Amino acid sequence: MKQLLFLIALTCFSAITVRAQNSWIPKDVRTSTLLIEEFKYYDPNNTLTGVDEDYEDMKDEFLENTNAKLEEYNQKLGSILKNYKYSYELAMLSKLDERFADKQKYRYLLRREPYFGRKKVTNEGTQSKQDLSYCGYKYYFYDRVNNQSYPAYYYSGDQWTQLQRIVFWLNNNK
Repeated sequence: MKQLLFLIALTCFSAITVRAQNSWIPKDVRTSTLLIEEFKYYDPNNTLTGVDEDYEDMKDEFLENTNAKLEEYNQKLGSILKNYKYSYELAMLSKLDERFADKQKYRYLLRREPYFGRKKVTNEGTQSKQDLSYCGYKYYFYDRVNNQSYPAYYYSGDQWTQLQRIVFWLNNNK
């Protein structure tokens, strides 16, 4: 009986956690074919402006690494999205109006933009809190019908884990 109660509690907790984690996802995202922005070129000189000059090299390396692997990254993006249970299309922003003109059918666009952030981490050696600076991607939905951006989801870890998590949340969004 205790095991059954534990499993019920765990299931409820998991459902609440998924709902809280995916609160940035539009509730009706499944009602249309989701457009997902492909990786694209970002000019290191005009992206992530205002980064402290101590971190300029980090920013440049992050952007140059992505720019050098656009085709590879888009293939990997496509393979991760195969786990998405609903209708989607990979989209280049420059081709939206040409290929996906029907905004009712293709209402939501999942956008990606690079960002620079800082977070507190624990130094394992000293057990003290330290600032860690990083570059990553933020994701947000853009509603093409209402011309409205939703709040962004920020993540500072591995971008492929981030995308797998987003697909999981999209599949379990209720």
